[in-house]
Amino acid sequence: MPFQIVQDNIINMKTDAIVNAANSDLLKGGGVCGAIFEAAGANRMEAACQAIGHCDTGSAVITPGFRLSPYVIHAVGPIWYDGSHHEAELLHSAYTRALELATEHHLQSIAFPLISSGVYGYPRSQALDIAVRAIRGYLDQLEEEDLLVYLVLYDRSAVAPDPRLDEYLRWRTLVLESNILSENYSAPLSGMHVADESPAFGAAPAASAKPSDESSSIFRRHTVKKKKPKTDADADSIMYAAQEPAANLDQLLAKTDESFGQALLRLIDERGLKDSDVYRKANIDRKLFSKIRSNPLYHPKKTTAVALAVALELPLPEIQSLLKKAGFTLSPSSKADIIIEYYLDLHCYNIDTINEALFHYDQPLLGF
Repeated sequence: MPFQIVQDNIINMKTDAIVNAANSDLLKGGGVCGAIFEAAGANRMEAACQAIGHCDTGSAVITPGFRLSPYVIHAVGPIWYDGSHHEAELLHSAYTRALELATEHHLQSIAFPLISSGVYGYPRSQALDIAVRAIRGYLDQLEEEDLLVYLVLYDRSAVAPDPRLDEYLRWRTLVLESNILSENYSAPLSGMHVADESPAFGAAPAASAKPSDESSSIFRRHTVKKKKPKTDADADSIMYAAQEPAANLDQLLAKTDESFGQALLRLIDERGLKDSDVYRKANIDRKLFSKIRSNPLYHPKKTTAVALAVALELPLPEIQSLLKKAGFTLSPSSKADIIIEYYLDLHCYNIDTINEALFHYDQPLLGF
């Protein structure tokens, strides 16, 4: 029962139901509402809505989707006034009722727009927060039903991750580039000083510069340290070792470590967790997790493996160790991996929070 944020036009979504950001009179409007009516066939959709007549704010009704999809669910969000007129409660309720209708009709997939964030004026960042909390809260309480939920955003501007993340990404890029240069050049890097403390962003790096924000420990963790040159004897030893004959293949295979799946299931059992606790927190489909449970040698995608490791709330070194069993690692040369590391260093194991940041930077999301 995963949840995914995507950038698209909602009428392009191939789901069992598409949610219309409707008005309480269920009339054809502008924006998302008008586009959905047109895509479904305006005359037939208007007739279906007129037969229902009305929908209260904070609720939803369902009609056929005609040319657009099997169903359209019309969810009525609140008009934004100032936040003191039960807007958050009504918006949360609109999402929940739409999800309830999807479950009642045994649907397997549904796509939402960001309800109330258009002409109704709801601040987009707040509307997004409520949408994520409502969808995740509903999915977490489902028992048997599988429901794939998409939140469809027309652009990425509605998602604003931790403002320090931009600074952190720039710094990690600087560290990576300086590390590459320091390994290839013996001369000091032009205009840059590599010290025990990371340089502050927005200014020329200097020996005295330190991060000013509370995440300074993260910056120190990844500061470049120049490698000590190897002696001639060390080099000879390495060359000799490279010329040693390989061990017997059967001996090597006999020492094969446990697989990712075996390690994952062991960690779940050691922590006394339920499978449902893990795959829900990891944003993983129940059927996919069942494959891992039934076949411990199953090889997951990297986004799946990372999501499961995050769901276990392991320290970063243990996450790296678990990923290694699947042949993966969090790499300092990958923007997605740096973003994930940033949140793990802050002890944030919320998949939705991490995925919002990944979405903002157009990176692959975790789970599924």
